[in-house]
Amino acid sequence: MATTPPDRASTTFTSAISAASLIASIIAIIVSVKSCAVSQEATDITKRESQRRALLELSQAISHFGSSEGQESKGDQKPLADISVRNRGSGEALITSISAEVTRSQFLDSCWPSEGGGLTAKETYTLNIPVARTPPFSVTKELNPPFRVKPGENDRFVVAVGPAPDDAQISPWIGMVTLRLNDIDGNDVRVGPFALVSAGSSRHLRFAGRNWVFDKPEDLACVRDNVRVIKGLLATPGVVASVELKSLLRAFTRYKR
Repeated sequence: MATTPPDRASTTFTSAISAASLIASIIAIIVSVKSCAVSQEATDITKRESQRRALLELSQAISHFGSSEGQESKGDQKPLADISVRNRGSGEALITSISAEVTRSQFLDSCWPSEGGGLTAKETYTLNIPVARTPPFSVTKELNPPFRVKPGENDRFVVAVGPAPDDAQISPWIGMVTLRLNDIDGNDVRVGPFALVSAGSSRHLRFAGRNWVFDKPEDLACVRDNVRVIKGLLATPGVVASVELKSLLRAFTRYKR
């Protein structure tokens, strides 16, 4: 019995199906290869990111009078923690907040009882110390956006630390504060402790130029108490003392007897 050969249309249809299947297989292979490449690239990026690590360290810390950046001074000069840092790591360091550990916070006694009261200093502080709280306590200032330190670079910033404007008094405020720079990678840096003083607004006790100028005190016992308090701050191991606080001690010492 003779076999009937397939007709031309059937053969063409079968060939078309085979070609379509081949093309679909090739496309699937290409998509699979690209997916693998994308997946590998994502894995490599994740690996590189996981290896990115900042290494933040302190370069220098000093303290001096000044005003918060962008704020107009309105009489009372604020104590600044002036901090320089270096990033020795391979990734960018992001300081997301600054915390202050306060172990001493008070106003010096006024040695001129006849002086009247009143609040001054309406300037905004960078990091306010609530004077109604009894140390030790901590306060934190969130930084948004974070302070960025690029790999291998040094950067510098200042932190104005002291009473909130509404808490300021005539007498100078003194404080002992250790700052903690909170890095997003957990590589926090402790700075201090700082022994700080604000100028106050007394007409009898003023900071002018680089020295304190004040009238002869009416209460010498008060002077001795203030000298004792300041000496106690300056005797703290590793203290970063502001030049203004040292100058105030010298000025008070002249009248303590």
